[in-house]
Amino acid sequence: MSDPTEVEHLRAQRLDPDTSSIQRKMIRILVWGSVVLIVLGQWIALRSGEHVEGPRDVVETLRTLPSGRSLMLLGLMIGLATPVVRSLLLAGWFARRGERAMTLIALAVVAIMLSGLLLRH
Repeated sequence: MSDPTEVEHLRAQRLDPDTSSIQRKMIRILVWGSVVLIVLGQWIALRSGEHVEGPRDVVETLRTLPSGRSLMLLGLMIGLATPVVRSLLLAGWFARRGERAMTLIALAVVAIMLSGLLLRH
């Protein structure tokens, strides 16, 4: 008969590749999506002669979709969201494994990143 901790370890090993595979795919999609949007936005802006200036209101810029400027901004926003999404995925993964301390740490990292993004002053 197998040791119960060995059985749990084997189950965890079986779950980890699926979870990490999903995380890798999600991150890859977000990063490449961000890059594609930025490059596409730059290409549209160059072709249309659109002048890309400094920062403006985010909502106002996104209302002009699919302008070059709005696509570049959307790409940057997705790029900034990537580490937040990854930390949330890790928090869920730790929670499923029953690792409370790591879950709290991952959620604290998310809170710190969001506060840095939302509190600009």
